[in-house]
Amino acid sequence: MDISIFNELEQGTQEWLEARAGLPTASEIACLLVDGKGREDKLGAGAITYAYQVAAEVILGRALGAVFENEHTRRGHELEQEWIDNYAFMNDCEVDIVGFVRRNDIGLGYSPDGLVGEDGCTEVKSPEPAKMIRFLLDESFPKDYRPQCLAALLTTGRDWIDLIIGAEGLPLCVRRLSRTDEGVQEELEKLEERVKSFNILVADIVAQVRAKGLSALEEPIAIAAE
Repeated sequence: MDISIFNELEQGTQEWLEARAGLPTASEIACLLVDGKGREDKLGAGAITYAYQVAAEVILGRALGAVFENEHTRRGHELEQEWIDNYAFMNDCEVDIVGFVRRNDIGLGYSPDGLVGEDGCTEVKSPEPAKMIRFLLDESFPKDYRPQCLAALLTTGRDWIDLIIGAEGLPLCVRRLSRTDEGVQEELEKLEERVKSFNILVADIVAQVRAKGLSALEEPIAIAAE
């Protein structure tokens, strides 16, 4: 595996957005797992729409997203750090905060909420209280967050990810997804194939646009499939 870890990047900044530009990322990965019809690569409509966005970032040489923050998002970030600290205390471990991880050999990015030792990582979620209660009562790994956590394992090469779920006034909920869990290795293999197919599609879109002489960049973003 060829993995780059960007320790100094702060998530949510313009620099962080630029590091993600031109790559499929874990937060958007669910659409790649939806089977499409009539295509050899099995990519669905959502993945194709996403491919046009990533291709546009490659051609324009910049991120298309925008940094957004208000009082609620700031409060959310504060709570997430509190929950990470509680998790670290309960598990007697250190959680290293990094900005971005890139899997160079397949072209995939992930912004972890923390790396744990050499083997683990964490992802923090803050759902609405009613949804949080459902997670507390159901001991299985939440389906809502499974694609992103699978992508986290695929990007980082780590053995497990702890999903830390919190809501104000309710107990913290932690669920672990491990490579050794039943079916996970097969899911990772499927996801890796879909990522490769997605990046081939992005490269094809970019090539078609450049063939029409529509690229204005002298030094465009490198394409993950190249």
